Amino acid sequence: MRTTFVRVAVVALLLGGGYLAVAPWIDCAFPLHAFTPETARICAFGTGIPAFDNTGQGPHWPGLLVGFGYVLASLWIALSRHIRFE
Repeated sequence: MRTTFVRVAVVALLLGGGYLAVAPWIDCAFPLHAFTPETARICAFGTGIPAFDNTGQGPHWPGLLVGFGYVLASLWIALSRHIRFE
């Protein structure tokens, strides 16, 4: 029982960390609930013009990679029975 609770808590913390890592990209890519592929590209990789990349729009690709890593770690913890929290 205790092991399951700790496993769920660790998975929840990892998923929360993943969300916080991706939050700047989400804020950039979904302004006012509008989404276009071009907006997603600009938010991920920037405009290519250094003066405009400092305005908060892109490049946020490192946060996407870190968030993906957190999600993979949480899946590994959730699905692996070799890890014991005792």
